[in-house]
Amino acid sequence: MSHAIRRAGEPALDETTVTALRAALKTTADEVVQAIIDEVPSYANALSGRMGGTIRRAVRTALGHYLDLASGNATDGDAGGAAYELGRGEVRDGRSMDALLSAYRVGARVAWRCLATGPYPRVCPPPRSPSSPN
Repeated sequence: MSHAIRRAGEPALDETTVTALRAALKTTADEVVQAIIDEVPSYANALSGRMGGTIRRAVRTALGHYLDLASGNATDGDAGGAAYELGRGEVRDGRSMDALLSAYRVGARVAWRCLATGPYPRVCPPPRSPSSPN
């Protein structure tokens, strides 16, 4: 197991939280893809039809892998290889690295917003203020 996977697993989310977040992955992936279409001009027409479905599944898979990491249940899967192949495909389709990185930034922002405002607040206790006793 790689060092990065072990370190990501240290502050593991509990199973109740992961289950609630995992239930929101399809909706979150759909919102991520729609935001990329709306905000990154290079992707305005690229994510429709069959390709759009493929990308939505890839986004769900990536978000699921993130939850695996956050729960401490990640395996040595080939997420790096998948990202490399995605980049190769983008170059073949004529999109720039800037467009791909913009899509990643938009996707990360939207995913974080969806997951943070979705089931997470209902399954986690509110954070303690720094001045409250342990």
